[in-house]
Amino acid sequence: MKKALVLSLTILLVAVFSVAPVFAEEAAKPEGPPFQVGMMAKGVKANDSSGAAVDLLTVGDRDKKVIMFTNTACSACKEALRIVQQTVAGKADLIIVATDFGPFERIANYKEKNAFGGKWFQDEEFATPAMFDFGFTPAVAVVQKDG
Repeated sequence: MKKALVLSLTILLVAVFSVAPVFAEEAAKPEGPPFQVGMMAKGVKANDSSGAAVDLLTVGDRDKKVIMFTNTACSACKEALRIVQQTVAGKADLIIVATDFGPFERIANYKEKNAFGGKWFQDEEFATPAMFDFGFTPAVAVVQKDG
């Protein structure tokens, strides 16, 4: 319990004091209202390394999915990702959505250089985090495989 509280507070503090926040006003707006706690999270998609849209709830084989929204230029995101990766190891599928512009190769290089695990995707329009009403990075959503 204490570890979960520390993680939650760390992510909140990192998000609030991030030096490179992304604001919701600049983000692509989802078609419907944002997901709320307890709602079915259907249609959560981001692009894979080939540019194809992938339903994130189909990634991996675990029932729980931890979706981390990050940006490779965000130092606070890097530290938060290390904490999230350690916390969810073996407990849930870790799915990382980078809100970076440009080629996916930059994201792949960042992942390799920092020895990050998880399955990585890209969302240049910031539409996926906006679905969860996140207007910043880093941010984390936990969803069940069935939505």
